[in-house]
Amino acid sequence: MAQEERDVWVFAEHRKGELLEVSLELLGEGEKLADRLGGEVAAILVGDGVEMLADTLAHYGATKVYLVEDEILEEYASDAYVEVIAGLIQKYRPRVILAGATCQARDFLPRVAARVRMGFGANYSRLVTSGEGMLQLTRPIYGGRFDGIYAMVPDKADSVVATARPGAIGLEKPREDGGAELIKVDAGVSPQAIRTKVIDFIKGDPQQMDIRQAEIIVAAGRGVGSAETLRCIEELAEVLGACIAGTRPATDAGWLPFERQVGQTGKTVSPKLYVACGISGAIQHTAGMKDSKRIIAINNDPEAPIFKICDLGIVGDVHEVVPKLIASLRQLASSGAPGADNIIGQL
Repeated sequence: MAQEERDVWVFAEHRKGELLEVSLELLGEGEKLADRLGGEVAAILVGDGVEMLADTLAHYGATKVYLVEDEILEEYASDAYVEVIAGLIQKYRPRVILAGATCQARDFLPRVAARVRMGFGANYSRLVTSGEGMLQLTRPIYGGRFDGIYAMVPDKADSVVATARPGAIGLEKPREDGGAELIKVDAGVSPQAIRTKVIDFIKGDPQQMDIRQAEIIVAAGRGVGSAETLRCIEELAEVLGACIAGTRPATDAGWLPFERQVGQTGKTVSPKLYVACGISGAIQHTAGMKDSKRIIAINNDPEAPIFKICDLGIVGDVHEVVPKLIASLRQLASSGAPGADNIIGQL
C-alpha cells in the first residue's frame, strides 16, 4: 500500500473567502486517524482565488493541501465538484475522505462515492480504527442518547468517505508553526460538463431554515407561557439572525410546528449558540442540544437542570430578561459595534 493510500483527506469547505469551522475541526480529527493508519492528513481546497486559505489549513494540522483553482469553480456546482474530487481520489487513492455534513457536501459527496465505488457514511459523530484493523463509524441514535455503530469497513476496502455533524468534534487551537506542502492540481473540467448555472445567491430566511443547519438557535420551553408571549422569543431570534425552536411541550401546545422541536422525539442540533428560554433542561430535551458550542439559559428556577450544562446562566423571568437583552443588542448594533454573533462568540 503506497503512502498516499493511507492518507486521510479533509474537504475544506469555504464561504465568501472564509473556511467553515467544521473543516478545521475535521483536520484535528483526521490527524489522529491518519496517525493510526500510518498516513498523513491532507486538505482538498477547491475554488477560484482561494490559495490564501492554505496557510490556515496548515495551522490546523494539514501536512498537504491539494489546491484546485479555476474560474469555473468560482461558484459551487455539483457537477464540477464531483469531477474534481473523484479525479483526485482516483489519482492519489487516499484511505479516508472527511467532510462536514453540510448542504454542499450532502449534495455532491454521495455522487463522488458512487462514481469511484467507495463506502459512504453520513452524519457521523466519531470515526476510529479498531484493534482488528477496521474503521468504525458511529453516529447518534435514539435521539442522541447513545452513540451506535453505523458502519464497519475492512482495512483492505477501497477509500471511505464520511460526513460529520458540524460542532460534534470540537475545534483545537491552531499551531503557530504550521506548514503544508501545496500541491496544485488542474481542474480538468469543461463548461459543457456543468449542467447548472448560478444566477444569484439569496441568503436563506433563518425562520425557514432546517434547525439542524442553523448556527444560532433561540429555543422556547414551557416557561415561555403561551403562544402570545412567544413573540418576544421570536423577536430575539430576529435580532440574532437565529432559527427559532422549542421543546416538546412547546410544540405539543401548538406554539411551534413539530419540525422545530429539539430533543429525543425531535431533532438533534449542534449550533454555535443555543439560547434556552424558559427551558428546565429535562433529558428528553437536552439529548438533542447538549453538543451546542455555547449554551445560554434563561430560567427563573435557580435549581433548573439546564444550568448544569450551560455556559452562561441567567436566573430571572424570561419576559423581563429577554426584552432587556433585545434592547441591549439593538443598541450595540446601532452604535456600530460588532455583530451580535461576534459578540456572543466572545462569551
